[in-house]
Amino acid sequence: MSEQVIKQILDELQTIKTNMATKDELQTLQANMTTKDELQSIQASMATKDELQSVQMNLTNDIKRLEEKIDRNEKQIVQNSELIVENKNLINENKNQIGQNMEQSTKINNQLHVLKNSQRQQQEELKTLALRSIDQESKLHELI
Repeated sequence: MSEQVIKQILDELQTIKTNMATKDELQTLQANMTTKDELQSIQASMATKDELQSVQMNLTNDIKRLEEKIDRNEKQIVQNSELIVENKNLINENKNQIGQNMEQSTKINNQLHVLKNSQRQQQEELKTLALRSIDQESKLHELI
């Protein structure tokens, strides 16, 4: 064999030696590796494709239900807002009407006082007339 072939073989052996893992490296690698039992345990606890699809379907349905509920709630909020505005307008109209009714009630109350005073005055005048009438009747009886 020629020197060159021997040198080439030695270089290749050196390359193999540098690229080879040591016993310690192999033991560390082995210690860090997952065992067959651990892999089977992990596999057993993982969800199947059908289970994942079922979860996805359930989530999709839940999202649709929530979106529909949100839509209903938004519509109800709009309706409630419209009713609030409507009721506010009615309240303002009622306040105005109450003010008008109070003014009218005050006028009627004043008219009632005027009528009561007028009635008292008329009653006093009737008493006076009745007394005069009695007095005149007595005078007539005296003359007769």
